Amino acid sequence: MRAFARYLVLGDGLSADLTPALDLKVADVSVALERDAKSGAVPAVGAGSLLFMNDDDRWPDFIGDDLRTLAGCERIDRLAMDGASIGDIFDEQIIGLESSDEPTLITLTAGAIDLLSAVATKPAPARMQTIVQDAVTGVLALGDMLHARFSDLTLILTTLPDPTDGLGIFTESRDGDAVPPSALLQFNALLRQRASDLSGTLVSDAHAAFHGHGLTSPESERWFWRRNPHEPSAAGASGLRACWLATLMTPQ
Repeated sequence: MRAFARYLVLGDGLSADLTPALDLKVADVSVALERDAKSGAVPAVGAGSLLFMNDDDRWPDFIGDDLRTLAGCERIDRLAMDGASIGDIFDEQIIGLESSDEPTLITLTAGAIDLLSAVATKPAPARMQTIVQDAVTGVLALGDMLHARFSDLTLILTTLPDPTDGLGIFTESRDGDAVPPSALLQFNALLRQRASDLSGTLVSDAHAAFHGHGLTSPESERWFWRRNPHEPSAAGASGLRACWLATLMTPQ
């Protein structure tokens, strides 16, 4: 693995610490009540945090497999937020970043919230295809902006996992609507295809890594938070960290 001076965690709840901390019941009481990372302390147990520095007590199989050990990285900026759309990531996470020429790693998870919002409007299949295309365009636009600001950047984009394991529906009505599996597959295929045009950009396949850890698996083996299956559990955070780590370790 190459050396990195800085690591930025950008995106939505898939990358962030909030729901893994709630799953582990280690967040401040105010955070647990509000489900808002700004309302109190949230331990560093999300995918980005674990990639930067492993929690050796909880995940002993990953001792030494983190950016601090493997890449000599000493700085992390945790900007990912639960519920962030592509627009939120632009407005609240990217627009304020200063340009840099230091070796930088960025992981980005984006698009799931936009697709979920669209599904709530019950779009026709043809309209949903257009929405998916627009979402991929938005994610790649974020990538273009990041490359323009960081001259020595390794960017990891992430495919969208399916909490239903291809079923397309949740078994409990309280869990809301699911993004159709066909839309997720279309998004992920377009992301891989179009990301190949961005130099210094890798695509990590969270969709494949998470498959079989959703509704079709026993609850103890699921990687999605029990109280909101759209968001990662602690095991899901570790699974995504492993997915990113494998992407970084694979010869390109």
